Amino acid sequence: MRRPQFIQQLFIQTEQFLSVKSTITLRRIEKENGLPHFPLEDIPLLRRQRFTLKLILRNENQEVISEHLFDTDSFGQAFFRIPLPPQQRVSYLQSYETSFSPGVDFLLGSNYPLEIKRPTKIVISDFDKTLVSTSYSTPLDIVTSLINPVDYFPPIEEGLKLFKDYISQNYTPFVLSASPHFYESTIKDWLGTHGMITSGLFLKDYRQSFSISDGLLALKDLWIQGLYKLDQLLDLLIMTALPDEIVLLGDDHESDPMIYLTLAQILTTEAEPFRVWQKIVANKSFKLSQKQEARLLTKIYEISSFVYDRKKQGLPYPVLKIYIRRLGKKGKIPNELLKSVEKNIQLEFFS
Repeated sequence: MRRPQFIQQLFIQTEQFLSVKSTITLRRIEKENGLPHFPLEDIPLLRRQRFTLKLILRNENQEVISEHLFDTDSFGQAFFRIPLPPQQRVSYLQSYETSFSPGVDFLLGSNYPLEIKRPTKIVISDFDKTLVSTSYSTPLDIVTSLINPVDYFPPIEEGLKLFKDYISQNYTPFVLSASPHFYESTIKDWLGTHGMITSGLFLKDYRQSFSISDGLLALKDLWIQGLYKLDQLLDLLIMTALPDEIVLLGDDHESDPMIYLTLAQILTTEAEPFRVWQKIVANKSFKLSQKQEARLLTKIYEISSFVYDRKKQGLPYPVLKIYIRRLGKKGKIPNELLKSVEKNIQLEFFS
């Protein structure tokens, strides 16, 4: 039997908003056997379906603050913000799916939102080749990754140490990966066995790339990671109302340096948002469609409004630290972009 379940849920509460980013899918109800998951078990998550998400917000006295209904897109995804009444704090919320079986509300869970208070510190890490030495170079590599848990691949000790060090310093941790969304269980298993419980796990929904009309991603984005990762980073910074300190961990195998330095230009310089957007559109590392260009421009302006608000309040730019794992290849750091932001960021390399 299958029933609606979350495969991603992130609830972040700031002083003014409750931000929600979630994905609902149909999943078979099975007993846990304690064995590590491997991605092939979750291949059925490639199916598409729309859902209706019902949220009941409650305060510390369990009184209802408000109720909300939201329709997901055709991939079961929802991303929205709920304005909070003055002096009201959401202690926890109850989540239901209401459209799968009319008249029946399926409980998705009772969740405690992540509360963001100033000063805010977050650390965001890539997964593949930053925390674990995975490989997808050949068809055999891909098959191997599908039929084995992540523990099959060796961990990258320096990346793990950096990530854990920042977590121990009370940085709120997130993992952003271009791995398919059906890798969610196996990656969570691996993070748990290595003593890391992240606040949010962001994975690429490959279903969007095969859809002609729906979703942000196109077929080209199966191989090009620039737009996907930058878009997810901007979503997270919007949800957290732009943290005071941001740490980014990645590698130079694909486009992490370009993505992180582009973000640095948005967050730590006085560059006009439209000019930054023009440079992204012209960059071959992104290769954006018109629909993608419009969405990205909207988010850059939204993030820039947070930066502007900080300046009005007399606050400095966010502190941005970037760590890149070198894989022995040259020419992966965009020098012109680095020169525009190097005085405003801390950039270090590890192996």
